Amino acid sequence: MDFQIMFRLRQQWHLRESICNTYRRKLNESTIIKRETIFIGASQVKLFWSPDTFFPNAIAVGTPSEVNNFNKMKLKRDQRGGCVIEHNSLFTAKVGCQMNLRHYPSDIQTCVFKIRSFANPSYLINYQWERPVEVDKKIQVPVYELSHITQGSETLRMFGVNYSSIYFNITFQRQIVPQLIHIYAPSTLLVVISWFSFWMGLDAIPGRITLSVTSLLALVTYFGAMRKELPATTYVNGSDIWMIICMLFVFSSLLQFSIVNYINTRSQKKMAEVKRAAELLLRKENPPLFSIRFVEQNRTRKTNSIFQKYCDLENERKQTIDKIENASRIIFPLTFALWNILYWPLLLNRNL
Repeated sequence: MDFQIMFRLRQQWHLRESICNTYRRKLNESTIIKRETIFIGASQVKLFWSPDTFFPNAIAVGTPSEVNNFNKMKLKRDQRGGCVIEHNSLFTAKVGCQMNLRHYPSDIQTCVFKIRSFANPSYLINYQWERPVEVDKKIQVPVYELSHITQGSETLRMFGVNYSSIYFNITFQRQIVPQLIHIYAPSTLLVVISWFSFWMGLDAIPGRITLSVTSLLALVTYFGAMRKELPATTYVNGSDIWMIICMLFVFSSLLQFSIVNYINTRSQKKMAEVKRAAELLLRKENPPLFSIRFVEQNRTRKTNSIFQKYCDLENERKQTIDKIENASRIIFPLTFALWNILYWPLLLNRNL
């Protein structure tokens, strides 16, 4: 990602007395030693040497268009007899930031902003922080919270030459509440809706299939749209794991219906075979009284046995289906609740 900042850069460097005299002549100011501070106009800033400071990880650097005098310089007396030049500049910079989305949407991003000399090695220009970086407390960053800022210095070695560099790290912490609304609430609702099929019964086969398949397709579509909003990554993040588990729950409800429907179909086939056997037996025993029903007065011991088998199959079918449906009404919500208990501490502690 990249972000844009506006900042004031204040640089100070010390000058020997001989160089101070040179600048004094440029300003035609003979009282530079007597006065504590001399402000240098914007037109005279170019007369003075200044460090070739640049920002290596900035994508673009500019100056605010609404500010006219954004380049200020002043000379101050030094206790050692020399001078101190203070140069104040106002910049806007677009800075690139390498993101790590493994713990998204509970991720913390640390973006670094570096400052160093363009061509002068460290023995000519040595950058050091004089005071901590100050940030406007009223700044609000969309989606993120500005957590804290750290600063430091380092020496970079390039092409056998050491360069002095300073930097400050800006730490952003993503706000979890918008993600709860945009990701977790809709996906949880779709998972819960898929459980309604457990109460619909086997008579509503088209309704159960439509409910489960629609919920699954909605989750897949939502997951694809969510991934398009994030940078392409080669690893799985926290929201990916959540969406995959939600799709597995919805798919499991569809699988549960398939199992129940298979048991029902298999039992009905067995019952149909028993019924056909009973009809054939009735034809042999009572040819004139052929009927597809089990007539009580025409039953023999054998037909009674077949009829009892038919009733047993019917009772077994109902009991098996009822057990699966009742168990699903408890197991699915309970498993999803246990998954939430496991998932959220791992996500918030960034241990996924």
